[in-house]
Amino acid sequence: MMRRLFLVLTVALALTAGDFEDGREMFNLGHYEKAAKLFEKACVAGDKRGCYALEYMPSAARQARSDYQAVSKKYEERCRHGDAAACFKLGVKYNYGLGTRQDYRTAVTWYQKACEFGDGEVCYKLGRHYVDGKGVPQDYTVAGKFFEKACAEEVPAACAWLGYLYGHGYGFERDDKQAAAYYQKACEKGDARGCYYLGHMYDKGIGFRQNYAKAAELYEKACASGVADGCSGLALLYQYGYGVESDEKRAMELYGKACDLGSDEGCRFYRILKGAGR
Repeated sequence: MMRRLFLVLTVALALTAGDFEDGREMFNLGHYEKAAKLFEKACVAGDKRGCYALEYMPSAARQARSDYQAVSKKYEERCRHGDAAACFKLGVKYNYGLGTRQDYRTAVTWYQKACEFGDGEVCYKLGRHYVDGKGVPQDYTVAGKFFEKACAEEVPAACAWLGYLYGHGYGFERDDKQAAAYYQKACEKGDARGCYYLGHMYDKGIGFRQNYAKAAELYEKACASGVADGCSGLALLYQYGYGVESDEKRAMELYGKACDLGSDEGCRFYRILKGAGR
């Protein structure tokens, strides 16, 4: 029953991507009311793109395209006078192609202004652009600088990314202690990937003395928040009794959850345990 529920949730999240794309199409056709409803639906279902689009739309969605362009000019003027929110909304416009051609490079320009004016969330988005090479050359060092700004502004995902860069030597000299510190901060602030990566360090004895019980605790947090790797890691500990009491039934359940969350490894181990009649 639980596996079926997770499968339904996974499918539902996939469908929200269609709500956003449909909303963007309606927006660019000038059907702003329909677009707003689709963006709101996507946002409520967990698609952040829908939320970002709604940030841009409120004062423009119900106006004619000419009025909408006038609103864009107002945002440009406000941005130039230090309004971080206005800069962010302009970045959203170009990042997602709302009423204009999608243009990552121009989006980055506006996001950078918003970041300079102290918007940590936008600094994080900029860091992701430099990691992914969207509109800018891929550059982990520059990404790290934006993540540092965002992490200082208490954006947990940025702290997790900093941990990842330090832990893998991308853009910085590899430093396991720094990686662990950033993962710890991210996890404490609610970023599930941070919990998973910190758990992995305890699991493998990277930067710490190996501690399976601590790894299990952190994997549990990550898994509960929908991180497939956290579920797989915790399943392995239950399968072999590392840091927890051995429980192959629980291990199979966790592998099944990881599978439903999209982990090929979880699917493979779930089939193995199920085939063994456990």
